[in-house]
Amino acid sequence: MFNKFNKLKQLNLLDEEEKDLLLNFFLTYSCLEYALKTGGYARKEKKYEKKEAAADWVTYVNIIKDKFDKNVNEKLLEAYNYLMENPPKKLFLVKLPNDIDWLPFSPRYTTEIGQLSEYVRCVRNNLFHGSKSHRPGKVPDRNKRLLQSCITILEEFIRISPREVREAFDYARLEF
Repeated sequence: MFNKFNKLKQLNLLDEEEKDLLLNFFLTYSCLEYALKTGGYARKEKKYEKKEAAADWVTYVNIIKDKFDKNVNEKLLEAYNYLMENPPKKLFLVKLPNDIDWLPFSPRYTTEIGQLSEYVRCVRNNLFHGSKSHRPGKVPDRNKRLLQSCITILEEFIRISPREVREAFDYARLEF
């Protein structure tokens, strides 16, 4: 029964375009998180005994917010509009013990760039921790659009990042 939830088996069910999209998102996201931690935007994660380093998205977003312009190009504007109009959902416990459902949520951030960063992190969390299952060629268009939009947003975040973050990101990309 456990094999039913094996993510590697699900990966084999995806077509090449879907695999490339997932891989691009994961690599871009993980390299940016590494770059934030090593580029001066790290915080200590208090819930762990050894004070594990975590990316400080709040400080980072505050640094890049004045440089972010959704109108830089058509692709960025489309990604921005899609995420703002069709934000990701979160998995909520509706009723104990196991009635769960994907529902809209209210972002904690009030700025648009803060909301975008929260939506990107929500997509990442949903992929890692959620229960997204896929059948061959059946990745919903919504999931594809969310991933494509998040990749575009992350690429813009990287482009407008301080030099230390861009350099750490480039270094991380070389490591893969």
